[in-house]
Amino acid sequence: MVLKPMGLLGLLRPNVAVQWLDVSEGGIGVIVSQPVKVGARLRARLANPSYRDVFNVEVEVRHIRECQSKPGYWLIGCQFINPSPVMRTCIRSLVDNGHLPLSRILLGLARAG
Repeated sequence: MVLKPMGLLGLLRPNVAVQWLDVSEGGIGVIVSQPVKVGARLRARLANPSYRDVFNVEVEVRHIRECQSKPGYWLIGCQFINPSPVMRTCIRSLVDNGHLPLSRILLGLARAG
């Protein structure tokens, strides 16, 4: 998993993502190694082998707080910005199954552009 700002900053800055926690039709929760400002826009990449598609979507950081289980890290909640209908269907099918098969889902954030 890679989490970087959009644009040129994404090329210059290190990956801040440590672990993703959950995903829903509306967004994703991520543990990060450094604070990210509320309102920051990031580029997300979601791949699901069942759909044989890769979904690229912009996300906006909606909230941030210190991670109690991992001192020195933060939890951020990101909202998907205009996810495709196919991406929404993919996420809905995963959520409806009651669990996310981590070994079958590749979730990452990629550089913009």
